[in-house]
Amino acid sequence: MEKYRITDEQMAAFLEGNVSAEEMDMMLKVLGDSAELQSVLSISERVDEELEEKAFCHPILPISKMAAMSEGHLCDLQCEEWILARRGIEVDRASLSKQALQNRWLRDKGTPLHHMGRLLEDKGLQVSRRYDATFADLETALEKRADVIVVVDNIVLYGKKREDGDFHAVTVLAVGKDRVRIYDPATGNPCEECPYSRFAEAWRESSHYMVVVSPSEAEYLPVPINVDNISIPDDLIDLREAIAENTHEVWSKARMAEGWTWGPERDDKRKQHPDLVPYARLTEGEKEYDRILADNTIKLVKKLGFDFVKSRDTETYRVLMYRLQHLDHEYRCSQCGTVIFKSYKYCPDCGKRLDEKDFL
Repeated sequence: MEKYRITDEQMAAFLEGNVSAEEMDMMLKVLGDSAELQSVLSISERVDEELEEKAFCHPILPISKMAAMSEGHLCDLQCEEWILARRGIEVDRASLSKQALQNRWLRDKGTPLHHMGRLLEDKGLQVSRRYDATFADLETALEKRADVIVVVDNIVLYGKKREDGDFHAVTVLAVGKDRVRIYDPATGNPCEECPYSRFAEAWRESSHYMVVVSPSEAEYLPVPINVDNISIPDDLIDLREAIAENTHEVWSKARMAEGWTWGPERDDKRKQHPDLVPYARLTEGEKEYDRILADNTIKLVKKLGFDFVKSRDTETYRVLMYRLQHLDHEYRCSQCGTVIFKSYKYCPDCGKRLDEKDFL
C-alpha cells in the first residue's frame, strides 16, 4: 500500500486544530512513523508552551490597543482638544482630526495608546507616557498642575462586566479618598465622578497607562518601561552581542559623518573621541554600555508582546512563523463566539462552516 504523505497545508491545519476526528486519527498514525513530522510537532508544542509561559510570567503592554469609546472613536482627540482649550490654545476639531489622520495618530478604530498626546506635542506642550503608573504618580502629577489622560476599560468604569472590555481615554481632574473626578469626552461632562475602587479596576486593564502633560519643561522626569521581570533566554545572548556591536558601529559612523576622528581623549573643539575604534578594541566597561542598550531593547520587544523567530528555509517552519505572527489576528465565530483565526474553515466549537463574513 502506498505510504500516505502529509502536505504542508494539512500539517498547518493539524497544528491549528482545524481537522476532523477522522483526519486527526489518520494524522496521528502517520506522525508515529515519521521522525521529521514528530520534530515539527515538537517545535509546535514548544511554541505553545513558550507563549503560555510568556503570558503567565508577565503581562504584555497594550501599545497597539485603541482608545476608541466615544463618538467617531475620538475620545483621545477630544481629551487633547479639551486640554489645549484649558491652556488657552485655540483649536479646531476638524483641523485636529485631519492632522491626526494624516500622521496616523488617529486610525479608523481609534487612537493607538502609544500615539496619545501627539497633537499636544505638536502644539509645543511637553508630554510623557507611562505604563505601570500608580495613584501616587497620578496625584503627584495633579499636584504639579499637570494635565493627565488615562486609559480605562469603559465597560468596567460604568459598572458593567464583560470578558473583553473597551479602552477609553478620559482626563483625570482630581483624586479623592472615595471618588475620582474626570472629564469624560463620551458624555461631555466636565466634572464626572466615579467610585475610587471602580476607577482603579478600570484603569488596571490598560496596565495603568497615563499620559502626563507637564506645566513646564523643568518637570521632565524620564520613566522608561520597566523590563526587570523579563529575562533573555540563552539563545538570544548572541543576538544581544550583535546588537551591541552594531549600535557602536552606527554611533561611530554618525560621529565620523559629523567630522569626528579618533583621539587619545575626548576633545569637543577638535572633534576627537577615544571610542572611535572597532568594537573589539573597546574596554569591557565601554562595551557594557552598548550591551545594556541591546539588553533593554530585546527585553522591551518581549514586554510589548513581540518575540524573536529565527528563519529557517523549510515550509513547515514558515507555517509556524506565520502562526506566531498572526496570533493577534483573531476573530469570533458569529454563531457561538469562539475565537477563530483566518486559517480556520470550521469553528472548532460549534462546527459552523466559516466564510468571509466571519472575518470582517
